[in-house]
Amino acid sequence: MRQNLASQTDRNLAASKSCKNSDSLSRVSVGPALTIRQWEPDDGDAGDPEHVFGVPVREILARRADDPAVLVALRGNRFALTGPVAAMGRSMALLHYVRIRARDARHAADRLWLDEVHELLGRRQPRSDNGSRSAGPSPSRTS
Repeated sequence: MRQNLASQTDRNLAASKSCKNSDSLSRVSVGPALTIRQWEPDDGDAGDPEHVFGVPVREILARRADDPAVLVALRGNRFALTGPVAAMGRSMALLHYVRIRARDARHAADRLWLDEVHELLGRRQPRSDNGSRSAGPSPSRTS
């Protein structure tokens, strides 16, 4: 299942990158687990959103200092990452998305932001039977 989600997410990220400059970029989603699309002016302030994709923001967990972007907790046990591209989903799906973005990041500031997001989301993972968290490796440690 994880591999299936990973391959679907990789395909959706590639699709969103290829459509980045399109005026008609539509929502790209992986079933109910993850939704990714370009942040539009009608969505409001990406650095201080009241809602993401129509879901009310419950709490801002982290705010990027150098760009308008935040990690937020939403109603319904979902999380979202905003910025030029927004992603919303359950914590594990968003963690996987963040790892891919960090791996492909061209700038150190982007990697630092995504490392922070990964760490915060990892702390919110449910514990496994042996008491450890199942967040996976930090994005800066993946190859």
